[in-house]
Amino acid sequence: MSPLKAGLGTPTQKGNGKMPSLADFIADYGDAWNRQDLDAICALHADGMVFENHNAGERAEGEAVRDHIAAIFEYWPDLRFEERATYVGGTSSSRSGRRMRPTRAGCR
Repeated sequence: MSPLKAGLGTPTQKGNGKMPSLADFIADYGDAWNRQDLDAICALHADGMVFENHNAGERAEGEAVRDHIAAIFEYWPDLRFEERATYVGGTSSSRSGRRMRPTRAGCR
């Protein structure tokens, strides 16, 4: 079984009919977040996935993840992520980035 399918959801095939690389999958996921595209985000999640926001102490599982992410976007309509670096090796990855969002005073 593909590591993507096993651990990160069911990736879509690229126009060439091949599965995307893990780096492409990660980039697509980040892009979907920056577009705040719930359909695209959730299409990349596995059934029963767990979403944890460690900074806010929040957790959602399975079907509740979509509503949880929608609430994040509603509260932070300008939320964006700036990628600093992505490290991919074998079936694992690490992504370093900076969250960019307005504060109550409108500053970043």
